[in-house]
Amino acid sequence: MGTGNPGEHEKRHCLMEWFREAQKTARQWIFRIRGECAEAEDLLQVAWLKMLERIQRNEPIHHPWAYWRRVIQNLCHQHARGILPTVDEEAISSWPDPAPTPRAILEKAERNDFLRACLRRLSIHQRKALILYYFEGKSYQEIAREMEVSVKAVERLLAAGRKKLRVLVEKGGGF
Repeated sequence: MGTGNPGEHEKRHCLMEWFREAQKTARQWIFRIRGECAEAEDLLQVAWLKMLERIQRNEPIHHPWAYWRRVIQNLCHQHARGILPTVDEEAISSWPDPAPTPRAILEKAERNDFLRACLRRLSIHQRKALILYYFEGKSYQEIAREMEVSVKAVERLLAAGRKKLRVLVEKGGGF
């Protein structure tokens, strides 16, 4: 699945939102049919992968709830008979998990804390210029107006702030 289609990301996002909402109901359906939590989770994952395979083949799903329920019922019956379909691993490899891992969340928080500490060691004017430029996306002219200085002064503040920040980051072991 390529990334050239501009609406593809939005479709995936909508599908993921729909799945999050449908997941609880589907788990209850499977549990009612099969009666075991672990089986319900496994069958739920297989049902989701089957749905992804159909989407990746660009086959429309006109009634997602009805299709979803039918896939789940069929999987439950196949599981009961001991025949489960195989899942195409390649079909799902291009769908990254949208949620960051706990480790990634912790590392990002540590980087942010470190960056804040480094920013606090800059002069107030350097810090303000860097924040306005990099975090608020303001232009040199907008920063100059807000800080009541010239554009040239903004350039000097940003250059000096970046230089000092680079030294502080390197001294602190980087990110």
